[in-house]
Amino acid sequence: RITWTSCSIFPVEKYEIYRYEQSDAFPVFVGESSVNMFEDRHSGEPSSADKLFYFVTAIERNNEQNTEVRTSNSSHNYIKHQTLFFIPNAFDPTEGMITKIQNFKPEVSYIKKESYDFKIYNRWGGLVFSTNNTEEGWNGTYKGELCDKGIYVYKIQFKNSDGKMEKHSGTFMLYD
Repeated sequence: RITWTSCSIFPVEKYEIYRYEQSDAFPVFVGESSVNMFEDRHSGEPSSADKLFYFVTAIERNNEQNTEVRTSNSSHNYIKHQTLFFIPNAFDPTEGMITKIQNFKPEVSYIKKESYDFKIYNRWGGLVFSTNNTEEGWNGTYKGELCDKGIYVYKIQFKNSDGKMEKHSGTFMLYD
């Protein structure tokens, strides 16, 4: 939800709202409002750590003198995404009967994808899975064979929405 101070220079017919991300070349029109509030249903990719920038253009109500309609642009404000991170504590790769999870992977939002590094180790410290792809998870196998049930260790690191490196590690249970 975006709010702004109402235009006091002239009577406003409507406000046009524009949005762009740091990586965009041009702003995109996202909607209009007759009041100083707009709810943007941004459906961008939630793995981007870029900021969203918004600006609003006030459009003057038609006047009877048939003069040119005036406009006034707001300053550019941004919304910084908050990094979100969740990792399950168990999964069942065969049918997901116990945990409803067949593919073990963290859920991460608003990180720098190029910094993502996720690894899984068995109880003896042997690496059984590694990826740099946020969409890829572990299916519970190593060299084509289903791994033994038990406790496994994960290590994950990524740059958060502030550009700082976060490191997480812990254990989870593999059921069979």
